[in-house]
Amino acid sequence: MAAAGTIHGWTVVTDEEALTPGVLERAWDAPSSTLLAPLRRGVDAAWFDRALAAVPPELKVGHYALLTSGSTGEPKLIVGSRARTERLAGVIHAAQRNEPVERAVVLLPLTYSYAFVNQWVWARVHGRRVELTRGASEVPRVLELLRDGAPAMVCLVGPLFTMLSQALPAGVRLESVVRVNFAGGAFPHGQLEAVQAAFPNAEIFNNYGCAEALPRLTITPAAQLQAVGDIGVALPGISLQVDPDGELRFQSEYGALGVVEAGAWRAVGPGDWLGTQDLAVEEGGRFRLVGRRSEVYKRYGEKISTAQQLQAVREVWSGQAATMPARDAQGEAGHVLVLSPPPTDEQVRAVLKVFRARFPRAHWPLRVESTRDMPVSSNGKIDSAALAVAERQVHWQQPA
Repeated sequence: MAAAGTIHGWTVVTDEEALTPGVLERAWDAPSSTLLAPLRRGVDAAWFDRALAAVPPELKVGHYALLTSGSTGEPKLIVGSRARTERLAGVIHAAQRNEPVERAVVLLPLTYSYAFVNQWVWARVHGRRVELTRGASEVPRVLELLRDGAPAMVCLVGPLFTMLSQALPAGVRLESVVRVNFAGGAFPHGQLEAVQAAFPNAEIFNNYGCAEALPRLTITPAAQLQAVGDIGVALPGISLQVDPDGELRFQSEYGALGVVEAGAWRAVGPGDWLGTQDLAVEEGGRFRLVGRRSEVYKRYGEKISTAQQLQAVREVWSGQAATMPARDAQGEAGHVLVLSPPPTDEQVRAVLKVFRARFPRAHWPLRVESTRDMPVSSNGKIDSAALAVAERQVHWQQPA
């Protein structure tokens, strides 16, 4: 992807350029719509040229676009309204009681909708300071920014918190942080004590949403979460429901105006319901996630949710954890649990004890493996493709 320029009248800002103060501000202030383009996502200028050519020309002013992955894993362009997203920033501000926050310390790429809206747009709308970092690539500077200074807000994903906590010197606390947000994956219920210990002055929030929501659907204080998978209730201006197939879907007055996928533009109307790819149940007006569509498969005719298993594992395992699809000797679908860093024998026994207590044997992983360093993408999420080819050690496996 080339440096900043224009494509079909859109101003292009790469993730590298977004780290330079003033670049994104000038692009957002300009009439022409803005494309936030990650450099290292396997998408080149030709792909963006084709995608933006499919966007209706009237959206070349006052809008913006972000890249994400579709349900097939192929790239997808999400187009939103600047004005609608700025209104959502006000809703986020109220839900997180962000008035005491004076600065947003950004640890994730601004081409990631979570960091962009929850931090950059929020700070712009409310006149707060933005401190940009390279996240996991400069942990010492990040820890210094979070230890001292004006009251701060951070947005994290589970693997990034694990990385920061492992680098935090014994006895050191990140006392300037008063708001900690988690999104972009399962909320780390099993690590809440560790999170609060690292950020003793912070209120912690579970932020739920998806790229098409740009990106927020619910915000729930950790102290109000009622169960693993609980995401609370819809924010004002948003409606949630579970469809007959169990998928959570939404309507939002702040969400995407349309998406480009497989080269085709699909508009999103104000009355359209959009799927989240998450399976959920409604309980007394609250919603609880039970897994991603891609994380649910059938083994011997029974539905298995790897997301539920990871939630249980995190109760006894403070490191990183992921699952990979696999097949047993008979060719039946299964999965592998991968831990990082490598566990001790005692820790493996603790994980197996959780499986024994919670799940039938047929639901267990085929193997428990580990890798020294869990591969993560630029937005802090576990990189499944890299994990599949990473060097791994087997700690336990089911009998053939």
